Amino acid sequence: MEERDISQILAEPTLLTVDGKTASFLAGGQFPFPTITATPTGGGTAPIVTVQFKPYGVQLDFTPTITANGMIDLKVTPEVSTLDFTNGVTLDGFLIPALDSRKADTEVILGDGESFAIAGLIDDRVIQTIDKVPWLGDIPILGQLFRSASTKKTNTELLVLITPHLVKPMTKDEKAKLPDYPVSFLPSNTELKAAQEENGKKAAAKKMKSADFDGPRGHEDPQ
Repeated sequence: MEERDISQILAEPTLLTVDGKTASFLAGGQFPFPTITATPTGGGTAPIVTVQFKPYGVQLDFTPTITANGMIDLKVTPEVSTLDFTNGVTLDGFLIPALDSRKADTEVILGDGESFAIAGLIDDRVIQTIDKVPWLGDIPILGQLFRSASTKKTNTELLVLITPHLVKPMTKDEKAKLPDYPVSFLPSNTELKAAQEENGKKAAAKKMKSADFDGPRGHEDPQ
């Protein structure tokens, strides 16, 4: 099975930072990474296992600097890392995954509101999964009847689009623009009930209007 996904996740984070300071964004998680250190004891050394958490996922670091002519000197470092269990290390029966990372580093000069894009961080991998019935799947020759294999091929590319803006303090006469909240495409219960009552009133008025007759009458059957 082959899958090709160019833009799997579309996110629009807004990060604020000051001149010369680094801001970072991470969409992913952290996994435990044990490390072994040796401490001297009375007759030798005793190993001590400590656990550290390492981040992985889509990470973006950038450092802006305002130039003398009002431009933005922006240093950008995008990085994409995933857990790689194939090249992991087994320690005391626990599998510690490795990190498969893709990283880029660039520096551009932009004006306020100008945009630039970084692409080319491509990840092409093939994952083969084997499922088998315990014990029966390990029998030579006959074990092929009790196992199944599936192959998954993925091809992903990360596209980073950045638009820097200069944020200035507001004066006392200016008013902050509030965010536009999303408009619900379904009516609320109150609006739905009001619409039903309005439709009921219109139907009743139409029925009463059709029952009344104003004008000359024709032939009527005697009662």
